[in-house]
Amino acid sequence: MTFADEPISKNGLEAEEQVNYPTAFGITFTPQVSGIALALLGVLGAVYILANFVMPAYQNYQTLTTDEKAKEDQVNQQKSGVIEKKLQETETKLKQAQNLKSEVLNLFSSQATLDTLLIDINKFVASKNAKLVNYKPQGNEATIVNDGSLGTLVNNKLKRQTINLELEGTFEQTQSILRDIERLQPLLLVKNISSKMTVSPFVVLPNPKTKQTELISLPSMLKTTLTLDVVLPLTPEEAAAVAQPPAQEGQQQQKS
Repeated sequence: MTFADEPISKNGLEAEEQVNYPTAFGITFTPQVSGIALALLGVLGAVYILANFVMPAYQNYQTLTTDEKAKEDQVNQQKSGVIEKKLQETETKLKQAQNLKSEVLNLFSSQATLDTLLIDINKFVASKNAKLVNYKPQGNEATIVNDGSLGTLVNNKLKRQTINLELEGTFEQTQSILRDIERLQPLLLVKNISSKMTVSPFVVLPNPKTKQTELISLPSMLKTTLTLDVVLPLTPEEAAAVAQPPAQEGQQQQKS
């Protein structure tokens, strides 16, 4: 009996089969190991698909659902009249603001007030039997206020014409004229009032009872100087010119 005729043991066959299993990274892929590896690959593949395909699609679905809900709410608001009510409230507030602006602008002087100011003051002085000594505007036209003298909030929004006045009359006459001027326009500002008393005049008159002349003192006269500031809102053209950027102003100057 030779060795070739000897039966091969079961352990020998298992060893021969194990030798023929594939190996990678020091791991022999037996049927059991291969099954575990395939299971792990399946899990990793499922995670990859979930992260790269399923989750973006789910997020997109959530976004679409949110947009649909918002649009449904808008439609419901329109049906219930909420938006219409808000529009009406906004229009009401806008009208109130426009009315308030109109009321504020009415407080200011106007070009018509400025044009007739000399006539009005002459009328006030003549009605009190006083004398208008001097009426002198500073400059030929109103200038834009930008020095903060009327408050920084109205810089470049108003213009002002300054006028120097000089009156002559008694204290009562002067006081009455100043009151008339102040009533003429709420934003006609009276400033820099200065009065000096002149020498009291004397008159010699005969006394019928005593048949003698008497020296009678007349009321003292005051010479009063003051400054009037006529405040006017800017015209739309003037407001647009003030609001124009400096670069554009420079370009217009170059074109001209």
